[in-house]
Order: sequence, then C-alpha cells, then structure tokens
Amino acid sequence: MPRLTPQEIDAYLAGPHVAHFASIREDGSPHVSPVWYQWEDGKVTVVSGDAAVKTRNVRRNPRVALSVATDEWPYQYVILEGDATVSNDNLKDAVRRIFSRYEGAERGEQDAADLAEGDQKLVAIEIDLGIANTVLLERDVLGSGSTGRSQAICRMHYSNRITTQLAWQSLQVFADFDARVGGRSGFVQTGYLVVVNEADQGGLERNVAMHQEMGVPTSVVSPDDLAKLAPMVTLYDDERAAWEPNSGYADPYQVTVSYAARAREAGAVIASRNPAAGIDTASGRVQSVVTAAGDRVATDTIIVAAGPWSKQILAGVGVDVPLLPVRHQVATVARPVELVPQHPTVGDISQSFSFRPDGSNFTTMGFGDDEEQSDPDAYPQGIDPSAAASARERLARRIPSMSDSYYRGGWSGLFTTTPDWHPILDSVPGVEGLFCAVGFSGHGFKLSPAISKAVAELVAEGKARDVDLSPLRFNRFAEGDLLDSSYRYRVLA
Repeated sequence: MPRLTPQEIDAYLAGPHVAHFASIREDGSPHVSPVWYQWEDGKVTVVSGDAAVKTRNVRRNPRVALSVATDEWPYQYVILEGDATVSNDNLKDAVRRIFSRYEGAERGEQDAADLAEGDQKLVAIEIDLGIANTVLLERDVLGSGSTGRSQAICRMHYSNRITTQLAWQSLQVFADFDARVGGRSGFVQTGYLVVVNEADQGGLERNVAMHQEMGVPTSVVSPDDLAKLAPMVTLYDDERAAWEPNSGYADPYQVTVSYAARAREAGAVIASRNPAAGIDTASGRVQSVVTAAGDRVATDTIIVAAGPWSKQILAGVGVDVPLLPVRHQVATVARPVELVPQHPTVGDISQSFSFRPDGSNFTTMGFGDDEEQSDPDAYPQGIDPSAAASARERLARRIPSMSDSYYRGGWSGLFTTTPDWHPILDSVPGVEGLFCAVGFSGHGFKLSPAISKAVAELVAEGKARDVDLSPLRFNRFAEGDLLDSSYRYRVLA
C-alpha cells in the first residue's frame, strides 16, 4: 500500500469516513468504538455522551488513537495518535458540523438540534496531535557525523535498566522498520555474543538476570552451547559468554534518511549545511537559534542534539555540560569465506573491542582508546595502522580462521562521552524552552528509535510515556548520582 503524502492525508481525512476511536480502560486494555469525527485545521473532534465509556477513559487517561480506513478499493487508512481532552466549549457547533458532514446540511442540522435537546448530556472530545512545525539545522548532510561513522551494532546488553529498555524498544523498531517508520533500516539479525573474562563474570550474570526479568531474550551460554551456536568462536577457560539471538546490526544512513523522509512528509524542514552557531535568550527563555550564516530561526522550543559540538553551543547560554569527545576507530577486513562463511556480532569485553559481519564477506571491527580526547573540527578521520593490526590479532584469537583475513579500509568517528558514559535527555535547567539530547557515548544509534520518541514526548507533553528518563537527567552529575557499569570496557555500559 503506497504511503500517503501530508496533502493526501489532509484530503482523505476531510472525507466523511467512519472512524474507530481507541481509548484505554482502567485495567489498561483498549476500548474501541466507531465514531463520526470532524477534521479541520489539523485538529480532530468527536462528540460523545458524557457518561460514555470512551469519555470516562479519556478523563482518566488522555492517550487515544483514531483509525480512519476505507472498506473498498483502493484501500487506504490513517492512524492518528495524541492526547484528548473533554470539553463543553462550542459543543453545539461541533455537533452541527459533525452531523452535517455525514448526513448533509439539512438533515445534519435537524438531527443535531434534536440531539442537543434530548436527555443525553453530550461533550466534545478534542485530540491534540502534537507539534508539527519543526526545523532541523543540520551541520553538513544527514548522517555525516557520528551516526554515519557508527559501527551500528544493535544489542540490548547493558548494565542499567534504562539503557536496556531503550535498546530493546529500538531493536523492535529496527527489525520491523518499514511497517513502523517506513523505509529501510538495513537490519541484519546475526545474534550477539558478549564475552568476558573471570573478573567480569559476576557482572555478566547480573546483567543477564536483569535483562531476562525485563523480557529481553538472552542467556548465559556454556562452551558446549557456544559450540552449537557459533562453532567458529573460541572461548577460553577463564571466559564466560552470554547470547542474544535477536540482535544484529543496521545501516545508519538508511535509518537516518528514512526518518528524515517521514519528518518531511509531516511538514518538518531540514536545512542541510546550515549549522547552529548559538542560541538567543531573553528573561531566562529561548528566543531563537542563530545559524553560522547569521540568520535567526525564531522559536520557543530548542533541542540541542549537536553531538560533539553540543558543549560549545550550550556554553553560549552559560550552561556547562560535562561532555568529552573521544575518538573511536572502525576497520574492515575481508574474511576467508571458505573458512568463516558467517559469524555473530561479538562484544569482546575480554579483549576490549567488538566486531560484526558486514555483508557476505567482510567483518567490521570497532576499537579505540577511551581516553583519546579529540577536537571535533580537527581529529584524524582515518585509522591508525598499528591499532588496526592489534584489533585484527584479537579477532584471530577469537576466531582463529580469521588469521587469513586481510585489511580493506577503515575510518574514525567520535563518541561524545559523559562521566558515566550515558546520555543526557532532559530539559536544561535555568533556560526555559531548552532541551538537550547529548552525550550518547557510543550508544546513540542503537538507542535512537526509542530516544527520538521519548524526547519528542518530553518536549510535547512534559515527560516520556513509556520510559522513566530521570536516570538520564541533566543534574545527575552535580548530584553525584551517576550510572554504573559492570565492566571496565565502558562503551558496553
């Protein structure tokens, strides 16, 4: 079924289709009922009885959805989600408009008048569909920063519930991307193996127990289990491993441009090669974003998500945020496919690097010095031959047949780290209307679907709906309430 453009959606919703209104009962189950609705100026209104189930549900929980679908060819449907409010304002006009829309002006006027004079008390339910007038100021082109230089591993193995939850939600989006977002994610399910040595075994077991409690498919595996799952991988006597069957890797560029396409369809403006240079404030609240060209974009809401440049942008409004860009290297080798036709993605904590398959005959390795501070405007974007050679030796130790692999190329990118290697997702204290999504510390891409949803909800509604973002609050560093990691290899968090 072809995806509708915003203009087609507007025209479609303007027609008198029967819709289904979904609200949430007190026990959390859905309640669905057919409704007539009014669509005007991007707003949805339905009329309901004051004592109706959906009205009671909305008063208790405002989250609703409206599904509008045709029952004949060409089949089309639109699903609108938002928060609803119950109102008596302009009720008579709302009843008249909705009935006339479906029954014609004369019949609609009469039925609306009869209903208004009846015994049943009516209310209008109005649905707020969120913020549509957004502008993205992109420093270069989409995917040219840390996202495009990511190793793009998608896994859930973390030491904290918050990152595990975000990763698990995100993986489900990557795996069903066309249906949920539209476009391609390039997701490849390879399975993910975490390998630790004796010093980290306790952390591994605690993490896996937490993940299983949260519903993540994972388990600690024995050497015999591993011989069946990944016979090419060598596990040494002092090592243990955990396995995530659903994990893998995705394509950062495809994911980015697909989200961008959906945003444009919804009315967003993406201004490429137009970096933000500063923020104007007055009386403690944001007024506009200043671009490098000196232009100003007036707004009352700003989200800083500028990766390694975020620190300097926030410093311009007197906000000190503990961000440190560090260089991370990625190298690709051609693997001997006659010996290693495939292998899982591996987080090799024991050897402080990671690797994953890349297509049918390559393997991509990620490695680096967590302490190598870098200037985002002037850092080596290639790789260090000695570091790549060391990573290849570690790869051959983990998969002995990879000793016959050979180097094909590589690049470097930046992790924008925080003191606890976890992001900051919060409003910025002291500046009204200013939010930040910064300090992803090498986790940003794999968490991006869930984070984008949570931050949008934070901005539009005051808090995320499905996840508690308080562990990632801005002030946690000043409060000394940092998140811990079970491992010394901090990018595994």
